[in-house]
Amino acid sequence: MSTPPLLIAAAAPVIAATFGVVGVVHLAGPRQLTTLLARLEYPRGFHRVIGVYALLTALFLALPPTRIWGVAAAGFVLFAGIVGLLNKRRYMTAMPAMALLAALPFALASWMWR
Repeated sequence: MSTPPLLIAAAAPVIAATFGVVGVVHLAGPRQLTTLLARLEYPRGFHRVIGVYALLTALFLALPPTRIWGVAAAGFVLFAGIVGLLNKRRYMTAMPAMALLAALPFALASWMWR
């Protein structure tokens, strides 16, 4: 079997690393983040829920046997976050999440390539 193109091969590790960083930042809970989440009317301590979910998603994406579950988890959390931001009219804030959601099929392609 041939090796996948670089874009497809690098998609899952890059997305997993992104979710890993997001998870660590949310678990650390810097003041700016907790203030932003409070301003967006999320419950207190919600940053920890997001952090744990992001780290689990990163773990699933990093391991090839569980990559499809990671793509599903990432799609769920990104879609929910995008809808929440668009509902609060934070259009530009939702753009990075939209770009990451658009990259998920490449991570799925790397899982299907094996």
